[in-house]
This record gives sequence, C-alpha cells and structure tokens, in this order.
Amino acid sequence: MKCYNGVFYATVLLVLVACNQSKKESTQTIKNAAVKRLEERVSYSGKYRNDYGGAGSGEINIWKLDDDSTAIFNIDLYNGRNLGNLTGKMNIKNNVGIFDGNKQIDSCFCECILRFDFKSKSVEVTSINSDCAFGYGVMGDGIYKKIGNDIPNSFVDMAVGDTVYFQKIKELFDKKSQIN
Repeated sequence: MKCYNGVFYATVLLVLVACNQSKKESTQTIKNAAVKRLEERVSYSGKYRNDYGGAGSGEINIWKLDDDSTAIFNIDLYNGRNLGNLTGKMNIKNNVGIFDGNKQIDSCFCECILRFDFKSKSVEVTSINSDCAFGYGVMGDGIYKKIGNDIPNSFVDMAVGDTVYFQKIKELFDKKSQIN
C-alpha cells in the first residue's frame, strides 16, 4: 500500500510541477505578445525619403495630430524636370493612413486617393486613384525610408520656396470642419 501511495504522491507532484511550468510559459507568452504589440506601434511623425535615381525621388514630412488617428503630410516628388507636391490630411487606423482628396481644403486634388502603410522604419505609399495632379510622369508610389523621428514643425514648399507651418495647415482644416 505504501508503494501505491508513493506512486500516487509522485504523480500528483509531477502534475503540479507540469501545471506550474505551463502557467509560467503562458505568462511568458502573454508578456511576449504585449512587447510585440508595443514594438508594432509605429510613430508616424517624422521625415521619410526615397531615391530611385533616374526614376525619380521624393520626400514626405508627416505631423501626427493629437488624436493619434490623423496626420497632416507634405509630399514632394521629383522626376527629372517634373515636380509633384501635395499637402493633405490623412486618417490612420491600424498603421494604415488614407488620404482622400474629396475631404481636403484644396479641391484640385478631389480624385486623388493615396494609401500609406506605416512600418517602424518606413512608409509605403500606394496610389488607389492616381489622379493626384502631380507633374507629367510623377508618381508618389514607393517605399520611403524614415530618416528622422523628429516631429517637423514646418516644411519648405518646393513649388514656391516658402516655409509652411503644419500648425497653420491644421488651423485651416479645423476651420473647414467647422464650416461643414
């Protein structure tokens, strides 16, 4: 009988140790998932650049607004002698920003729709509707590497050389939303 009791207690002990180990592994799995979610959280604000050599190049400045679901951006594009420039507001959800020209201050971009897929060190821009009034042969599509994490206050409008402040653009969008 003592032999059976010993086997019984040994079995119970092994089950308890296994359950405790499983609990530790589950806790570690949960901690690892939480760390991964934090790492996946992307800081949108900053300066991004691509350089395709002869095919063109470009730069994007992004200023995230306070609500974490919208940002104002400026994209400057160059393709030989032709230029493209666009400033607008995008809505962001799950690291994807959508610029819809129909919801902008300037009506000349009403057919332009761009998708911004944010990663930790880059953003990929894809034209959903490419009628963005850029210069001949100028496209915004491509992967732009993040070259600076600093939140820009302004950018230089390459079309006219003026410094444009994101705060002023935000105020224009705020006025437009009050009118609509």
